[in-house]
Amino acid sequence: MSGHDHPIGDAIDWTFAAGVGARLARPGPAMSRYTADTVVAELADAADRAEAPVRDLTGLGAGHDDPLPARVVDRTGWVHAAAGSMADLTGGNSSSWTGKPAGIQAGAMLAYLSSAVLGQYDPFSRTLLLVAPNVVAVERALKVPTADFRLWVCLHE
Repeated sequence: MSGHDHPIGDAIDWTFAAGVGARLARPGPAMSRYTADTVVAELADAADRAEAPVRDLTGLGAGHDDPLPARVVDRTGWVHAAAGSMADLTGGNSSSWTGKPAGIQAGAMLAYLSSAVLGQYDPFSRTLLLVAPNVVAVERALKVPTADFRLWVCLHE
């Protein structure tokens, strides 16, 4: 069997990549427990409010009455979810030592991206991921009304 007969996912240990990425991810902006809890609750509410307009426009979830789930995560939560999606996308997850070097590189990439992603629709789990610390960081930098920005993120993603 040649090396071309294996899915690309067999070249990367995505579980290892998730661990590397989680360790390398930068912490989010400082916030109190109250602020963090409020952000999570408001993003979940914004996701609920965004669902009907998104379904109407895109047809996403047409024929299904169940709401599409949203998960509010921190940066390490996003890294783990993204690594899982990449394993699904590439059709594999090497657990051998050969997948470790590429897992280090993939983990570093996921750590870097974890501070930039506001939200992401994951087609494999059919879940909207919302990265709370990044939303807060952008809100603070742009000085925008938080309720409007959080709804915009949910509509956009």
